[in-house]
Amino acid sequence: MIIETVPVGSLETNAYIVAADDSAEAAVIDPGEDGGRILATAEAAGLTIKKIILTHGHWDHIGAVAEVVEATGAEVYIHEDDLEYLADPDKNLSGLVFERRESRADHTVIAGDTVTVGPLELSVIHTPGHTPGGISLLVEGNLFCGDLVFYNSVGRTDLPGGNNEQMHKSVHGQVMVLPDETHIFPGHGPATTVGRERAENPFLISGW
Repeated sequence: MIIETVPVGSLETNAYIVAADDSAEAAVIDPGEDGGRILATAEAAGLTIKKIILTHGHWDHIGAVAEVVEATGAEVYIHEDDLEYLADPDKNLSGLVFERRESRADHTVIAGDTVTVGPLELSVIHTPGHTPGGISLLVEGNLFCGDLVFYNSVGRTDLPGGNNEQMHKSVHGQVMVLPDETHIFPGHGPATTVGRERAENPFLISGW
């Protein structure tokens, strides 16, 4: 499996370009900014972006959606509970940061859905807490989880739509039940594993 990580924007959001080893069809997970860099990275790897999958609807994860769609015609996927974030700058928080951002989705997903990219099948897991429609994507032992779990941390719940009880359930009930060797690719910062976070993440060690 091919995973290209492109940190973008002022918050260094991780945009992930993913594809099967034997296919040129790729998906971009969370193109938050710097659409040109994302497109150039895909081109350099010999990949064609067919789909955009959003783990949630905050501005730093959706900022380059329109640019990538315009360049590639890619279809956009987001959980149905975050759909309105794309069209509402007050919900996606872009209006609080700089220019107001609006976007659209072609498809909504729910828990148990699968998004197919070439021969690659990404399983949708509903992991609310950071936002109501937050999702994680599990494929071949790799979990792309947006702003749910980070290296030594967990996602914040103090933004509009955040819910600490849901975050707790998502982290413990959906992520920490996965095998230790599962790779975690978060929305910001370095990759990690379920086993590493179970053993060393201070939030999880503290009993949160």
